[in-house]
Amino acid sequence: GSSFSDIYSDMQNAGEYGAWVTPFVIHPTNPDILYAGYKNVWQTDDGGNSWSRISSFSTSGSLDALAISPSNPDYIYTSNNSTIYRTKNGGSTWNNISSGLPSLSITYIAIHPTNPEKIWVTFSGYTAGKKVYTSSNAGSTWIPFSGTLPNLPANCIVCSNDSNETVYAGMDVGVYY
Repeated sequence: GSSFSDIYSDMQNAGEYGAWVTPFVIHPTNPDILYAGYKNVWQTDDGGNSWSRISSFSTSGSLDALAISPSNPDYIYTSNNSTIYRTKNGGSTWNNISSGLPSLSITYIAIHPTNPEKIWVTFSGYTAGKKVYTSSNAGSTWIPFSGTLPNLPANCIVCSNDSNETVYAGMDVGVYY
């Protein structure tokens, strides 16, 4: 920690800027591979020295959430406001998988530790019953998963690596499971 350097000049040179909290995710098995969510998803294979854009979104604004599957890194999910995208081939092709989700801002994406097609997304805002949605088929269909969560913004979610598949949701006030 005695010296630091910026690793985002390639994105800025391309005219892209990150969100207030720009999502950066480390590859699950290779720490030299990082992903960053700016207007597009960017990937580095050399610890941030050089970056390649692996998406070509036409959205306005920056990506808010980014998740890489721990069991199959070819599965990447990212979101911009209420739109969520998925790739199953490491970024070669992307699909909008927002159909069936509320038109609310996505705050976080979690992927099951061993099943890259099982995912959860959280939402901000104060719309009762629309805090968490889940999909078991990589976003082809969605199921509400809010249960008895309070009507507060949901900020993050994680699925534990145990046999019970315990899910924890971080809300504006408290953590729920």
